[in-house]
Amino acid sequence: MDQARDALAAFVRNAPEGSKLPPERELAQKLGVSRTTLRDGVSRLALLGLLEVRHGDGTYVRSPDASSLALPFQSLLEYNPEAPGELLALKQHLEPGLAAQAARNASEEDVAALRNALQQERAELARQAERRRQGRRAPGRRSLESLVIEAAGPSLIGNLVGLATELLRPTLEAKLPPAFRQLGVEQRAAVVEAIALGEPEAARGAMELHLKTLAKALEAVEAGEKKRPSPTGGALAS
Repeated sequence: MDQARDALAAFVRNAPEGSKLPPERELAQKLGVSRTTLRDGVSRLALLGLLEVRHGDGTYVRSPDASSLALPFQSLLEYNPEAPGELLALKQHLEPGLAAQAARNASEEDVAALRNALQQERAELARQAERRRQGRRAPGRRSLESLVIEAAGPSLIGNLVGLATELLRPTLEAKLPPAFRQLGVEQRAAVVEAIALGEPEAARGAMELHLKTLAKALEAVEAGEKKRPSPTGGALAS
């Protein structure tokens, strides 16, 4: 079974992004596996974001992004109250270094994309507060964090930070007040400016400040939740 899944994974890795898989019977014969095993493998790779199943059309190869990689972990986080703090600690360890690397590597196109993302974040704060309260982003908009990771260059660290960011995003959007979101945008603006100027240490410091502020804000919100009276009249247990 594992060999069959490995064979399918290898086939997908070698296929061009956006290409359509052969029909099920043909692909099963090509890989030397049963159709049942093939379906199981396709389902697993789709869960990981490596395949996209379009019902009535076929199955297509895709490159996974952080949001698709986060999906298998999201239900686990609902039962782990320590997870947001741990994810934020991971970002604090790794993301400042990525910002510094982005300042070294960013192209003019990267800087333009970062500034455009920053402008869109400001516009959302000003004009689309309701959508942000509901935890939804503008259609087709890439996050500033993902663009910093891209500007830094491909790396396992970048993938880990991207995954942590996507897992943490629902908690931050649900808990942090609009005033902090405004502050967060301005702090990330300092990161973007340092990257644009090619100043690695300034980018590192600006990202460290932003993440430290974010950690304090989340701690304050969670402390307030613990002190909130429970339905029985006492404070919520810590």
